[in-house]
Amino acid sequence: MHAALTAELDDRGAARALVPHLHDVGFDWQPETAALQDLDFIVAYGFGNRPSADGVAAQVAGLRENLPGGIGTAGVIGFRDHVKRCVQTTRDRGMSAYAPHGVDMPGTYDTESGQPWTRRRDLYLVHDMAAQWAVLREKLVREDEAFPNG
Repeated sequence: MHAALTAELDDRGAARALVPHLHDVGFDWQPETAALQDLDFIVAYGFGNRPSADGVAAQVAGLRENLPGGIGTAGVIGFRDHVKRCVQTTRDRGMSAYAPHGVDMPGTYDTESGQPWTRRRDLYLVHDMAAQWAVLREKLVREDEAFPNG
C-alpha cells in the first residue's frame, strides 16, 4: 500500500503518514478487547435512531468521574460494525475502554430503519468510515495547532 500511495501522490512522506490511517479506517474493523474480569462497567450503545455515541460517552464519563476509584474500565457493547468506533468514542471522552473479549456483537441490519445508512451493511460501512475520517481530521488538526513546528 505504501508503494502504491507513494507513486500516486509522488510524496513518500505523505504516504508514510497516511498508510496507517488508511489501514485503520478501511481494513481494521475490530476493536481492542479485554477479558470480562478486567472490565469495571458496561456501556451499551444503540444503533440507528438513538442518542449519539458521543452523547452517551459524555454522560457516562460525567456520572463516573467522581467515583472514589476513578472512572474505571468500560466494557463497550455496540452493533458489530459500530463497536470499534464506540470504543474509540468512549476513549475520546477520557475513559479506558475495550470490547469484551469473546462476546459476539449484534449485526442484523434493519431494512426499514429511519436512517438510510443503517439499512444495509455497505451503506453503513461507508458512513462509519466517513465518521472515522472526520474524527481523525479533527485530532490531526488539534495536534498541528498544538505543535505547529512539528
